[in-house]
Amino acid sequence: RDILYHVLLDWPYKENVQFVAEIQVHHKDVLNLEKMFGLQNHYRYFRSCFAGPERTVEQTMSDLEMIKEAGKVDEQLMDKILAFDDPNQLFMFARLFNENLEDYDRALEIYSRVLTLQESSVGEIHPHTAATYQDIGLVQAKKGQYEYALRSLQKCLEIQEEVFGAYSPEVAITRSHLGHTIVLRGDDGDELMEHRGALQQYRKALVIRERCLGEDHLDVAGSYQNIGESLCK
Repeated sequence: RDILYHVLLDWPYKENVQFVAEIQVHHKDVLNLEKMFGLQNHYRYFRSCFAGPERTVEQTMSDLEMIKEAGKVDEQLMDKILAFDDPNQLFMFARLFNENLEDYDRALEIYSRVLTLQESSVGEIHPHTAATYQDIGLVQAKKGQYEYALRSLQKCLEIQEEVFGAYSPEVAITRSHLGHTIVLRGDDGDELMEHRGALQQYRKALVIRERCLGEDHLDVAGSYQNIGESLCK
């Protein structure tokens, strides 16, 4: 059997901010079988569902079992999911519908419920609320709703800058998402809110990553790649 660890880490760039690192240990026999036969590992498939300290693996497995027992995703199952009042539990369901089931309409419906619960519990200026806005923006981009997506990502960015500061890896990730979404929109010339094109977002992400992570980090290389591809378009 595989073993999954979640390790809580302090963030050195801002006081009282912590992150979770996921460490997956493969059993030797399971890893060999995967290499030989391409067997799918359930932790890998549901990685985003298991990552995070807010809910235990047992709780997540119970939630996934509920979907399995339902046999299909219908309005009855959605009503049951939306009746939950734990935003962390609902966030897991939203990511499941988004990343694994690719049911973007239902994912947005759940994310909307998550956002309502988060704003009434932890408040708007919170890392969890920012993460929900980011996911909503990414789903809206997948649906081709680029104007809505940019607004959601902009909201995420504003919260992150207030929580983490303007120079943090989280802010760099969101700026990269903004750049990608502007590229997907297909019109890099018009200004929208505070955006002035994908290239500007990619360059800002690069500056942040070099400052926070160092010039030799892989994420810095990714920013250079985004800039290069943007210049080629």
